[in-house]
Amino acid sequence: MAQTIDNPEITVLMPVYNGEKYLRLAIESILNQTFSGFEFLIVNDGSTDSSEAIVKSFSDTRIRLIQNTNKGLPNALNFGIHEAKGKYIARMDCDDIALPDRLIRELGVLQKNPEIDIVSSFVSLINPEGTPIKAWQDNGRAITNDEIIKQLPIENCLAHPTIMVKREVLLKYKYNAKQKYAEDWDLWLRMASGKCVFYKINELLLLYRIHLQSAQGLVLNKSHYYKKTKTLFRYFANKLKKININLFDLKVLRSACTSLVRYGIDLISPKLNRTLEQIFAINPFKVISQYSKLKKFCREENGRKDALCLFIPGTYGGKAADFYSELISLCAELNPIVFITSKPGGQFKDNTKVFDISLISDYPGFHRRVKRNILNKISKFQNCTLLGSNSVFYYNLLGSLNYSASCMDLIYLVENPSEAGEEMLKYDFPMLALPYVERLQHRIVVNEKQCGEIKELYENNNVDPKYLERITYFSKLREVIINN
Repeated sequence: MAQTIDNPEITVLMPVYNGEKYLRLAIESILNQTFSGFEFLIVNDGSTDSSEAIVKSFSDTRIRLIQNTNKGLPNALNFGIHEAKGKYIARMDCDDIALPDRLIRELGVLQKNPEIDIVSSFVSLINPEGTPIKAWQDNGRAITNDEIIKQLPIENCLAHPTIMVKREVLLKYKYNAKQKYAEDWDLWLRMASGKCVFYKINELLLLYRIHLQSAQGLVLNKSHYYKKTKTLFRYFANKLKKININLFDLKVLRSACTSLVRYGIDLISPKLNRTLEQIFAINPFKVISQYSKLKKFCREENGRKDALCLFIPGTYGGKAADFYSELISLCAELNPIVFITSKPGGQFKDNTKVFDISLISDYPGFHRRVKRNILNKISKFQNCTLLGSNSVFYYNLLGSLNYSASCMDLIYLVENPSEAGEEMLKYDFPMLALPYVERLQHRIVVNEKQCGEIKELYENNNVDPKYLERITYFSKLREVIINN
């Protein structure tokens, strides 16, 4: 029997405060869902712009508009939770865009797995104009329940507007109005401490808009460690007042103390924090071992005059792994030297032609040595072709390259965040490559869309149009390499 507005399976809860700029797009993205059995509960939180008029312009009977005095987002959410009629509550923000299958995919998980209390998904960050920026890194670090529970004391790894939760669970925990700009993270921590079960769908189901008025945008100019320290200590203090401390809460306290120290360091030197993170995050013996193998290889005399060097990222399976495997296969007859420049997933580890420099390519004290060794190796070849793809190290290498090597890059955009290492998600590689356009004899693109984006990028940054002639499609890669 089809759900009606009086008996919805899902309540989509969306608070609105002066959100007129993006509100219509957000509402349309929910109304266009492939699952239709929901009520769309919109809480007008004292808006003074045209937000209320925009909501009322929609005639869809699934929309239910309620009024609330402006006391902040947590208050509006708690008000909406009590008003909701659905068995499940799906969060939505008035500036984001839900992809069509979001509700059906999340509902399916909860219906088939009654032990799960809360489900979320991956997001892609977009700018105010709606252009994708990148995937959210913290969102991709934890997928399973165990991984999420382990990660939550350290970072918020769940995107708030992607979640769908059992209404009974939200009624039990609610939002803490004192955790401004971190009400979601505080809620996840309390739910994790209370043994709730989490699940993350390994798919992109929402576009998360970043702008000055967004929750993310409001804290961009604040120290990451300041916000984190304040949130975690406030959480622990509340638990302490209730005399309800468990092992998970002690892990939160430990993370809070670490963050406090990092905040102090951040006040002195933000760069020092990044250096410490790199040093303590990696086993030093692995760093030394990786560098020793590279140094030994680079010292060896070349047994040939020509060489093809590939600089590619590590991947975690899926289309990204297949793509780079295909790249290596296309170049196999040329016996390429392959450098993995960012954290790998392991699919290339048994390939004896591959040199893993992911740990040392940006490690304090090693980066320059790694670059110097590889440059010296390149200089020993009479003819050398360099091809880099999604690699910060590669572009840094080009900046120091004084030899007459033929250089090109390959642009590959990751569709699924779970298939990519952090570096692939963190950087806008077409933009990063702009200073080296003149040095790149060929720029390899996968499809016409990428070609169009490169042309637009050149135009917006006043790049000489003559360099457009150097754009080549992936299908011609082998031919280009051989001719070089």
